[in-house]
Amino acid sequence: MESWVLLRAASPVGRLLAAIAISLAAGGWTEAFGGGFSKADFNTPPAEFYPSFFWVWGGPLLEDVLIAEMDDMAAHGAKTACIHPYPKAFRPKMIDVPMSPDFLTDGYFDLYGKVLDHIAGLGGKAWLYDEGGWPSGGACGRVYASDPKRFCNRMMTADGTVVEIAPAPEISAPVPSVIEPGATEKFIQFAYEPYRARLSRHFGKTMMFAFTDEPGYSKRRDGEKIPWCTDFPRAQGLRHSAVLRRTGVWHQLCRKNRQSTHRLL
Repeated sequence: MESWVLLRAASPVGRLLAAIAISLAAGGWTEAFGGGFSKADFNTPPAEFYPSFFWVWGGPLLEDVLIAEMDDMAAHGAKTACIHPYPKAFRPKMIDVPMSPDFLTDGYFDLYGKVLDHIAGLGGKAWLYDEGGWPSGGACGRVYASDPKRFCNRMMTADGTVVEIAPAPEISAPVPSVIEPGATEKFIQFAYEPYRARLSRHFGKTMMFAFTDEPGYSKRRDGEKIPWCTDFPRAQGLRHSAVLRRTGVWHQLCRKNRQSTHRLL
């Protein structure tokens, strides 16, 4: 996405290695170390090389409290944070959180911007967590709500029948089928573009990376059902798991997920 880097790493070590690779590719190593190796800089590297800590935003978001928390993290050597919003709509019957201002609202972005300004002043870095809750792909229910019929999860039975899977009643922000054509484009529209519109001044500077949290298709193996989407070739005669393995359906689903989701992100 233009001037900033999107990375997906599951662990602090993975993020560190990814950051090193990106820095080397972009010439950042030369910039950071003045064209040569410095033991002092290696022992105290720039903030982007530090592990990032999840900073959960689940309660009332008060500017003075957020600034104090960031100052406390910085005082203890935590130079990089991944802001992780827990909106009210994220599993309200399971996780009762009073987050306010709400996710992706004007008030939310006003506070987010002030926090990034403060992190920049501390010489720190921030990761963009691209979802409200988890997993990534739905923008806290917005993608599914935009067209429930189109973006619902589907499964195909052994006899070739495709069935639509209704969201669980306790889930108020359903996760769409990310392998469905157009779902990831809609996710980018709802979950990435608002940040770019409001906070692009920090892209590639204070905010260098994004964290996307396991976007994927439904993996429920209900009898002999397998995940499906409207543009996936309909296979016939899939009668038991051994046949499914021989036909390579799961391999094709993984490939479809890479093409429809991860490459776009």
